[in-house]
Amino acid sequence: MHQSRHQIDGEFIATGALLSVVAVIGPATFRDCGIATDEFNMNVQGAKFLAWFTSGFTDTSWLNDVDAKFYGAWFDTLIAYVQSLQGAAPFDVRHGITFLVSLAGLATVVLLGRL
Repeated sequence: MHQSRHQIDGEFIATGALLSVVAVIGPATFRDCGIATDEFNMNVQGAKFLAWFTSGFTDTSWLNDVDAKFYGAWFDTLIAYVQSLQGAAPFDVRHGITFLVSLAGLATVVLLGRL
């Protein structure tokens, strides 16, 4: 019998259930995560990248940072932007966004694997 490529099977249901459990546990525990050594630098660089974007690319202070060339700017800029919107603890914001982006990435990989 021919199976549809988009048929929901046991593996898909189990993966969805696992991602659902992660989606519940992650928000309940992200504030308990430790801070990695490079997160301090990334917080500073994210603010510098955000200043560069919002200044119309005239604030080039991030170019003076020796470590900036080793990291991409988009994720830290996103975090700096969200941190600027509200008064939550900076590392809680960083860990929460990291969790959300990671969960979205895992869900995307699951869907791409079914193509």
